[in-house]
Amino acid sequence: MLKIIGNGLIAKSLKKNLTTDRFEIFASGVSNSNEDLKTEFNREIEMIMEFIKDRDINKNIIYFSTYSIYDSSLINSKYVEHKLKIERLMKSVNNSLTIRLPNVVGEGGNPNTMFNYFKETINNNEQITILKNAYRNIIDVADISCFINNLDGKHPKIINFIHPISYNVIDIVKKMQISLNKKNTIKKIEGGENYIGRPSGYTLQIMKKCNIDLEETYIDNIIKKYKK
Repeated sequence: MLKIIGNGLIAKSLKKNLTTDRFEIFASGVSNSNEDLKTEFNREIEMIMEFIKDRDINKNIIYFSTYSIYDSSLINSKYVEHKLKIERLMKSVNNSLTIRLPNVVGEGGNPNTMFNYFKETINNNEQITILKNAYRNIIDVADISCFINNLDGKHPKIINFIHPISYNVIDIVKKMQISLNKKNTIKKIEGGENYIGRPSGYTLQIMKKCNIDLEETYIDNIIKKYKK
């Protein structure tokens, strides 16, 4: 029996598209990188502990962390500190897998995510302030299900599930403006970095099995798919 904890964007997509029942999946908890409330962090830890306690020991368990642990602007944030704490916990659990995700895009979801925020701001013709050198990595939420469906028993304890191409945030906004047929003002300020590496050979192998577009057109297709 498929067991998925959560009701958000990722959890809903997994419940709809996942075909394997080899895993029990925790897709809940803190997802806002600006979160700093200790009560929210403690709530997720309590949920994780209950999840581990009630697990089926014959199945692997999956926890979703964030690739933003590599972002130097967040390195001292309570959010990253919290995510790393849970990663250490999961690493000590037998038959566990932590999947670090970049910016996940799908239908609906948290309005505070990068994609949803940009979409709303562009549609409202409001100014967007962007760091000139900021880069982000994008993953379609639907591709997460296919990725998990194709995991084998040789996977490491932690996987960085990122696309091989990352994009300058200014270019992302410009692509969205073209797709939405809008032209709001972009205010560019100094700062930002490209902290994003490349996926491992193992990750790329699975992405190819899923027929995921590994070229720059990947983001264009996502913008077109979720612009409404």
